Amino acid sequence: MKRCAVLALVVAIPSALFAQSQAGPEKKVLEQLGLNKAQAAQVMEIQGKTEATIRQDAVQIRLLRAQIEKALLPAPAAVDMQAVNGLINQMAQARAEIQKALIGAELELRQIMGDDGFHAYMRHMRRELRHGVMMRGPMHSMHI
Repeated sequence: MKRCAVLALVVAIPSALFAQSQAGPEKKVLEQLGLNKAQAAQVMEIQGKTEATIRQDAVQIRLLRAQIEKALLPAPAAVDMQAVNGLINQMAQARAEIQKALIGAELELRQIMGDDGFHAYMRHMRRELRHGVMMRGPMHSMHI
């Protein structure tokens, strides 16, 4: 679970930073870690693609959760457990797709940055997150 949280930082923090038009400073940090402009652009592209995948799967999970809740509304004897189990399986598949995207992104980023650079970048991103939380208030977590 801790690994998933760290991997989520790869996507969540840069997304929050980029949403505020701070791509310039982020590229600068990447370049300070020894990446050239092309590598920094690759990192940002990987993060963008991963974020899009995770957002899409998270929306699917929320929709499936709503369908499950709706399916559980009738009296217990009237609940179609086969249908509910099918929805649960779809939810599990969407969660698995998120894990695959996060781990794939980590591997790609480590190939570009190296292990030391990747870990240094993650430390920087955690500091940014803490600073962002203090400056803007608590962030709402995504329930998946």
